[in-house]
Amino acid sequence: MKRLYYCISALMITLLWVGSAAAHYNLLFLDRSPIKYKLKETAQLTYARGHLYKREWGQAPKPDWVKAFTFDGMSTDLTANMQTAGPLTRIPWKIKRPGDTWLVAHLPLQWSEHDAAWVESSMRTMVHIGFSRGWQEPLGMTKLELLPLTRPYGILPGDVMRVQVLDSGKGLAETMVYAEHYYEKPPQGPMPADEILTRAARTDSNGIAAITLPKPGWWVIMTVVEKGRRKANGREGPLKLDDALWVYVEK
Repeated sequence: MKRLYYCISALMITLLWVGSAAAHYNLLFLDRSPIKYKLKETAQLTYARGHLYKREWGQAPKPDWVKAFTFDGMSTDLTANMQTAGPLTRIPWKIKRPGDTWLVAHLPLQWSEHDAAWVESSMRTMVHIGFSRGWQEPLGMTKLELLPLTRPYGILPGDVMRVQVLDSGKGLAETMVYAEHYYEKPPQGPMPADEILTRAARTDSNGIAAITLPKPGWWVIMTVVEKGRRKANGREGPLKLDDALWVYVEK
């Protein structure tokens, strides 16, 4: 009975979130495919919050940190590199080391009027230079983490992306994972239903889920977990953690 209660509660949280899932995401992506860089080049990250189909930008909360993590454990703080102009923030980063480098932005716990909840968010993408090493291991820099089990670059249309949802390093079962395509140009005609725009899968007992990515371009893979409720500063609502993994499907 208790298990049934938790399953129903999780389903209701999911349904409420999906109502806005196709509307707005936190964006963190590069100016090109993550496999098309060279050492000493400057990559350009874009951070924003917006509608991936309509390309409508909202007010994006400011990250408290943005960092680059190399495969050998080194990190570079990019927070001071943020250049905000209107709704978009550009973050230049000079590539100094080969291998796989995670680029991660973190939003501290804060009240979200859009979600009517207390939300802590993170988002990540990867640059690959030279040799494939670094994408397989969790970073452990955020409480909630989407760990790719499929290499997160060199992806082709129709490939299946496998991810593991980690909560404080442990696989999280029966958790929804979503994926949505970012449109470089707003498509013409009426917007499809959310059920068509947003792909969804549920994790197994080890926290693993698989989602097919059928189109070339940038995709966001996201999960959100509720951690009870929080009351502070005159605001009361659910406490949510979310993490977004941005991957590029080659043309």
